[in-house]
Amino acid sequence: MVQDAMKTITSLGLEPALERRLATIADVSVNDVLWVSSAARSKMKAGLGELLMSAAKHLTRNKQADVGMPVERFIQEVLPAATGLRLHLQHQHLGNLMTLTAPVHDCPSIFKWGNNFAWSYAGNVTDSIRELVKKAGGNVDAKLRFSLSWFNYDDLDFHVKCPDGHIYFGTPYVGRTRILDVDMNAGGGTTRTPVENLSFVDPKDGLYDVFVNQFSKRETSDVGFAVEIAHAGGVTQMSYKKAVPARADVMVGHFTVKNGTITNAVYGTGLEGGGVPQTKWGVTTEAFVEVSTLMLSPNCWGDHAIGNKHWFFVLKDCVTDEPVRGIYNEFLKPELEKHRKVFEVLGDKTKCPVAADQLSGLGFSSTRNDSVTLEVTSAAGVRNYTITF
Repeated sequence: MVQDAMKTITSLGLEPALERRLATIADVSVNDVLWVSSAARSKMKAGLGELLMSAAKHLTRNKQADVGMPVERFIQEVLPAATGLRLHLQHQHLGNLMTLTAPVHDCPSIFKWGNNFAWSYAGNVTDSIRELVKKAGGNVDAKLRFSLSWFNYDDLDFHVKCPDGHIYFGTPYVGRTRILDVDMNAGGGTTRTPVENLSFVDPKDGLYDVFVNQFSKRETSDVGFAVEIAHAGGVTQMSYKKAVPARADVMVGHFTVKNGTITNAVYGTGLEGGGVPQTKWGVTTEAFVEVSTLMLSPNCWGDHAIGNKHWFFVLKDCVTDEPVRGIYNEFLKPELEKHRKVFEVLGDKTKCPVAADQLSGLGFSSTRNDSVTLEVTSAAGVRNYTITF
């Protein structure tokens, strides 16, 4: 398999493209972004000329803003007049942390789109937990949802003891309704981006005890897990950064549910998050953070969009502190898809090393109903906008 893959890679002249690094502001052209601060613009390709031209542009005054505004409307009506952007980083956004990656060498692209740039979300995944669950066939629109995500070939199992009984892989149903509707890496490691999902369409009132069990420990790298909790009151993400010992349980939390909404939550020991201000990747939640540039994901640069659209808010002082995966199977051009198993290993073995100069921040997908508050400075003053995706 490795020999066949290398023959294809060599015949296409793509071997230099396998060495990846974190992208920097100097890699990106001003033509590939939606907005950039004056401090960052001069560092970009074609940035100095664009900086000089900006002085000649007429900035129109903002209209009265809606409380909520779709992102496309914000880009069209508000962004052209913005001279400064700050984003209100909430704890629920930690799962949206992303980094842009680039090739070390100037070479043809290995990706479906025309450029050689890609991205990676926190935890070395391409998409949010919700999107991973959706791709796996799980119900992401249930009234109450507990989703588990981890980052290696281990077989973690999701359990909940609730008014309907003990739900796990042994008893995934309540009546004819499947509650545990996604169960990955059972019987053998098949993916390094596995998820499991507990979805309650019509949850009963009462106490829900949620925990994670290490059914089969197979690796010592990329340990820990993340949990996303979604209900009528919003979305919360928690993370557990320690290794889960073989056959051990880690309590996620005790949740009191009434009318489909969590009214009280007591989280387990060792989990981080839950709305408490937290510093990750150099930025702190529950505070406004300066935006350096706003851009679409590389698969949407230029005239043609391939795949899901993402909006990336690159944040000042936001830096990943762990090696980042630069190659994902779902990004590969068609000629390479037959070698997916080799590239799965290759992507894990060729992670981009940590670098001080990088383009990291928050990413929002067109497939997920997210929102964020932006503080916009313009000639008309300062105004807050709640943007929906």
